[in-house]
Amino acid sequence: GIHTMAEVFERYGKDVTYLVELKEGQEQARAFAGLVRKYGMEENVILQSFYPSALEALEGDFPDMPKLSLCREQDAVNRAAEASYADNVCVKGPLMTESNVKKVHDAGKKFCVYWTDGEAVKTAIQMGADCYFTNYTDTALELEREYRGN
Repeated sequence: GIHTMAEVFERYGKDVTYLVELKEGQEQARAFAGLVRKYGMEENVILQSFYPSALEALEGDFPDMPKLSLCREQDAVNRAAEASYADNVCVKGPLMTESNVKKVHDAGKKFCVYWTDGEAVKTAIQMGADCYFTNYTDTALELEREYRGN
């Protein structure tokens, strides 16, 4: 079955870092904030969302919690690069461009890419992306060693 956030926090506690994606809505943000406080997970969560309102709603409560703005369109990248609520700007593969990497880095934020295959991981590394999400972990590890020496 699908576990609730409370069940996950209870099972794994503070031994892991959670990457949590919030959908739109103030009610969901308030409920999430309550759970984070109840379980003392302020330092164990990275928050991500396609919805700026979700990230903005929690910026005041958790200013030090890393927030990742997921972007599907160029306008979203532009907004997130300038927004106080986003520490990381994470784009869909086609928005992985040198100009976007520069824009985000110039704003003092990290640039991330999601839905990357093996070739896109190589491109992300070469362009200076700080992180990426991929289903090709073995390929990514090989490319990290080759291009970044990690």
